[in-house]
Amino acid sequence: MATQITPTSAPRDWSALIGRCYMNPILDYSLIGAAISIPFVIWVLLDPSITPQTFRTKVIVFLFFNYAHFAASTVRLYTKPGEIPSRTWATIWLPLIAILITTVCIAYPKVLGDHLWALYITWSPYHYAAQAYGLALMYCYRSGVFLDRSEKRMFWMICMLPFIRAILVAREGGIREGGINWFVDLNQYPVVGDYIEIAGIVLAVLIFTLPIICFFRFRDKGKTLPLICWLLLAMNGLWWVTLSYDDAWFWASIFHSLQYIVIVVIVHTNDMMKQPNNTKGKLFHVMWFYALSMMLGMFLFIGWPWVYFACGFSMEYSILMTVATINIHHFMVDGYIWRSKKKTKPIAAAT
Repeated sequence: MATQITPTSAPRDWSALIGRCYMNPILDYSLIGAAISIPFVIWVLLDPSITPQTFRTKVIVFLFFNYAHFAASTVRLYTKPGEIPSRTWATIWLPLIAILITTVCIAYPKVLGDHLWALYITWSPYHYAAQAYGLALMYCYRSGVFLDRSEKRMFWMICMLPFIRAILVAREGGIREGGINWFVDLNQYPVVGDYIEIAGIVLAVLIFTLPIICFFRFRDKGKTLPLICWLLLAMNGLWWVTLSYDDAWFWASIFHSLQYIVIVVIVHTNDMMKQPNNTKGKLFHVMWFYALSMMLGMFLFIGWPWVYFACGFSMEYSILMTVATINIHHFMVDGYIWRSKKKTKPIAAAT
């Protein structure tokens, strides 16, 4: 079990603003804070021809980042010390239910499959927002900053703004598209669409202004949150506000995956190094975890659809439904692996 850090008020100096990093400020802010995504966002904005469909290295990016990232939560679940006996629901029953639901949705794609895909599309921006909140909270605890319940609630609401906006301005189309279009056909209510457009503009402003206001409010109370907390919120907002829904959905998944795979490898490696019977170095644990995650990801995203296709199902829906299930399963597993058994503070606040 990882050791928890006791939160205390952080001093107002540059070290408090930078925060206590896992690696070093440059790597933490670039990879976990996702600052590395800024030039890519600018690139996409300046060159409209760069789309998810035309991105030439998409296969490589998905192989090394996305595939490994989705599988990493499962690998972490089964390799975390003491997790399997105490998490029977997540380690045994959840995978079986996921396989059953996937099979039924592939067998009845129009009746059930489209709804599973819409759930995945709708849930994704929430998952990204929740990860931004979780990572920011981790850096608060690592840096010795305590947030009370009301402050956490305020921070959570600010983190959720990109998700709310993404749901409202989700691309129009059929049921597969998700968001508000999953529930309401906006083409039949043009007035509602106008109000939603206005709400999207207001939310876009709030996404970038409220974190700044909140930052100074905390400072007035003697609490200096590390700048990486605000960087995490800004990057998630940057993806969903400046880019089109399609581009945001694609690019956010890439940099979200990079954030996730870095932090989960760090936490896993730290846990393994603390085991009394450990005889391996950090590099071994890093490479082993990443390699296992990538191989599992390749099977899930590439091999699993072929299993259904070999059984006579449509390859198109086999791919769509397995992708949706892998994502949703990943979202749910995260709720288990990033909390201690007492469900009090994020375990990743440990050294």
